[in-house]
Amino acid sequence: AFNRIPIIFKDTPTRDKIRAELFAAGIESSPLYYRALHQIFGIAQTGTFKAAEFIAAGLLTLPAHPLMANADITKIIETIKRNI
Repeated sequence: AFNRIPIIFKDTPTRDKIRAELFAAGIESSPLYYRALHQIFGIAQTGTFKAAEFIAAGLLTLPAHPLMANADITKIIETIKRNI
């Protein structure tokens, strides 16, 4: 298994659009969490955890390994720049 680079976007629609474009280009990415952990496991009894919810809503992890082609790295960079 290789490492992943986490990037946090401003909102879920932006993250999902970038993810879809990367998928169409043959580049794997993953939100990692679709909801904040306290929402998944029901561990929060009261209150909200705005920072955790923001991170979960915008988080996208990108591939990072020595076998990545420069063309794929360029596609990732261009896709992000075009959508933010």
